[in-house]
This record gives sequence, structure tokens and C-alpha cells, in this order.
Amino acid sequence: MDSKNLPYILNELVSNQIIGETATVIKQHKGGTDSTLFEIENNGQKLALKIESKNKLVNVVSFCNHYKNVNLFPSIKYVDEDFHFFVYSFTNGDTCKRSLSEDEITYVINEVINKYTSSPFSKWGELESVKNTLYDFILADAEYNKELIDDALRSPHEFERIKGVIAKLFSKFSNSPYLTHGDLGTHNIVLYNNKIVRVIDPLVVNSLPVLELMFLIASKPPTIKIDDVIRLCQMLKDISGFEENELISLFKITIYIRIGRAVLYHPQDLQEYIVLYKSL
Repeated sequence: MDSKNLPYILNELVSNQIIGETATVIKQHKGGTDSTLFEIENNGQKLALKIESKNKLVNVVSFCNHYKNVNLFPSIKYVDEDFHFFVYSFTNGDTCKRSLSEDEITYVINEVINKYTSSPFSKWGELESVKNTLYDFILADAEYNKELIDDALRSPHEFERIKGVIAKLFSKFSNSPYLTHGDLGTHNIVLYNNKIVRVIDPLVVNSLPVLELMFLIASKPPTIKIDDVIRLCQMLKDISGFEENELISLFKITIYIRIGRAVLYHPQDLQEYIVLYKSL
């Protein structure tokens, strides 16, 4: 289903008393690679209508319903019975374009990451492409852009080194996964009046709270130091048994992977990531 079906969708929402007949579509927003997002005004309140691929929508709806107690996640108001679209509460604001402060990261830890619970599934990674082990999941992520990363680092054997670090940390890891957002970066954090008001667009990944936190810190070149990273990790309810030196290694893996994404999507940040990586 695409935006051409919007009149049909609006009629369905009116029929199910989700919106009134006078509701209007105010604006179309960028909804993601394969989705469309509309902002709707309904009797003085705003709703978001998102048209999404079925598999993605099923996972997102399940995730949001699983975490109804997390106020920063969207509150779902309606789901199409064929899982073509859904409606949720709209929040004013703009996605964050800067690094987060330590206080802001602490807020996300308390309001989101420390509220994660065990996943109902035993495998790791994105629900649409899970891996048997956490080692397989992390290794695949690091390997995906290894040529670009090693070239950016001017170190042709860097992947082999980072692969050894991954093996040391995860080859015998036996804990169970948590159900996590999976793309908890600044690009999915909405600010209003410079305050965090919403976390959007869950990817839905079986992972660990500590991995989610590492990704959050590294989603823009961080302004905090490694000692701060360790202290933030220690605020987690579950740190999965990692020692301080292992947390540093974990952060290095995260920055390695982030360099690949910077090469492709955020070249303006690349040099800062390279300097940080070499300092770890």
C-alpha cells in the first residue's frame, strides 16, 4: 500500500472512529527508506499515520506494544488489520543533529534502555535476519563494510584485528538477548525546545542493553571521554558481566563499525571517528 491509498485509509480511520470527518492531513514527513509518514490534525490533537512494509510494521507494532510503559516510545492508536499502516501519537519536534550530552544519555538510559526486557526470541540481530549467536551478529556487522573501514583507517589488516577482539568477547557468550530498539541513535531522537521528547523508528533487534548504549554514544562523534563511557555503562541494570577493559574493547568495535557508516553516509564525521578509534 502506498500514499495513493490515502483517501481510503482516512475513510477507514473515520469508520473506526480514530479520527473525525473534519480531520485533515497537515504535512507529509520523511518516514524512512521504505515508509511514508503523514501528520494529521484531529480535533485539536495530532496523530501520525505511517505506511510501512508489512514485515517491518508487524515488528514495530509488536515492539511498541511490548514497551507500552516506555513513555518515549510512540503510543499506538490503530493498526490496519492487514498490517499496511498504523496510527500513533504525534510529537512536535525535530530529530537531533548533534552529539548528546552526558545528562541526555543518562536520561535515555533511565527512560529507555534500563526498561528493556528479555526478548521472546532466542536468536540475535534484526528479527528479519537473525543470527544464531551474538558472535555471529557482531561479526557480520563489523565485516559488512570492512574494506571501506580498513581503507579509511589506512590499515589493510584492521578487520582481522577487530575480528580477534570480537572473538575474545563473544565467542563463548551465553547470555540471552534483550528486545531492543536497535537503531537508537541521535537521528531517531526527537528534541523539542532542546529536550528529548520521543524516540522514533525502532529497527527491532535482539541485542544487549550495553550494545544499545554504545551505539547511542557513538551515533555522532561523542563529546565525552572513555572514562565517561565506562561510567555510563555502569548505570545499566544489566552490563552482561563485562569488565572495564572489555567495555573499552566493546566501544572500539562500535567505533570501527561506525567508521563504515560515516564513510557511506556521514563523511563530515569520518575524521573524528578515525582519531577516536586510534586513541582506544
